[in-house]
Amino acid sequence: YLFGLLFICLLWGCTKRQHPKNYVIGFSQCTGSDDWRKTMLDEMKRELSFHNNITFIYKNANANSQKQIQQIHELVDQHIDLLIVSPNEVDPLSPVIQKVYDSGLPVVVIDRRTNSNYTAFIGASNFEVGQNAGKYAAYILKGHGNVMEVTGLPDASPVIERHNSFMDIISQYPGI
Repeated sequence: YLFGLLFICLLWGCTKRQHPKNYVIGFSQCTGSDDWRKTMLDEMKRELSFHNNITFIYKNANANSQKQIQQIHELVDQHIDLLIVSPNEVDPLSPVIQKVYDSGLPVVVIDRRTNSNYTAFIGASNFEVGQNAGKYAAYILKGHGNVMEVTGLPDASPVIERHNSFMDIISQYPGI
């Protein structure tokens, strides 16, 4: 689904139906080690199998923001037509994503947000996820108790958004 949407956006301006343009898509993944991200990559590759005019270049930063920045520069140097990026952390990745966007290259940010501009964002509302968790905790604890929060990288947008919205709800219950 994700890749199909991206493909449609990329081909928006293509007018010659009998000779489709060849495209190069670069995908910078923050980490590819968990099952969810492996499935994401498998689904992209599956969709690519239907489009023989696309070259797909995949980079896995292995949860290293500096490595991801370097890989994004490498992708741009390979003359990609579209950058798809799931940023490892907000602050380190925002400048490079902004630079790519400012160059006129379309940038699709998936899963995690940045403080930069981008062409499109595809992902969950982590604010709503945090609110729902806060409401559920308040319900289970009946307004009284202790909560321990387990998080990921402190500068990853899902962690920030979920924490802030969770705390917005929990703060309404002084007994928690």
